[in-house]
Amino acid sequence: EFTQIDVETSFMTQDEITALMEELIVSVFKGVLDVDLPQPFPRMPYAEAMARYGSDKPERRITLEIVDLSNLLAKSEFKVFAGALASGGVVRGLPIHDAAALSRSELDRLNEQARSFGAKGLAWVRIAEDGSWQSPIAKFLSDEEKAAIAARAGLRPGAVLLFGADRERIVCEVLGRLRLELGQKLDRYDGRAWDPLFVVGFPLFEEGDDGKLSYMHMPFVA
Repeated sequence: EFTQIDVETSFMTQDEITALMEELIVSVFKGVLDVDLPQPFPRMPYAEAMARYGSDKPERRITLEIVDLSNLLAKSEFKVFAGALASGGVVRGLPIHDAAALSRSELDRLNEQARSFGAKGLAWVRIAEDGSWQSPIAKFLSDEEKAAIAARAGLRPGAVLLFGADRERIVCEVLGRLRLELGQKLDRYDGRAWDPLFVVGFPLFEEGDDGKLSYMHMPFVA
């Protein structure tokens, strides 16, 4: 079961609806929990939420963020990346700083977990203390690609970068779920108790595995 508030209105704009709901949420939090939520609530486009967090309900209190690497690897000799991009997919990375807790066996476990989420595998690199790249795929990346990736992802010694290369939907699903798991496992929270956010600009349709369009959400509540 769930609690639902029906708002009966006509001819209201998106901004008017979100402003109304914001005042309601602020009032409920104050009245029930004696919590003063900061206003105004941020608005984030759906596409940005998916690109940065891999989710349309992003847990922004986790400090890990996904970065897009597609344009940096357009000419990559690594067939996994090249193949994903050639077929209209994306290559994105999840940088994790101070990642000593992610042993090789843990990375192997994450690889299997990524497969269970729909990925074909999970490429990764570890940045050693001397700045070298430790990874089975490092030999396929040029020095220019490594430098560009390191700059985009803010890599430094001790970091691990997880790669997702596939259709955008799969990459979002895999990196988004790994982001949540690792954020909890490594305690990468910014300390805020609450983080209200409106995600706006949802698509009406999405493409299924069979290539056909279906509703993004149930039409009645979209």
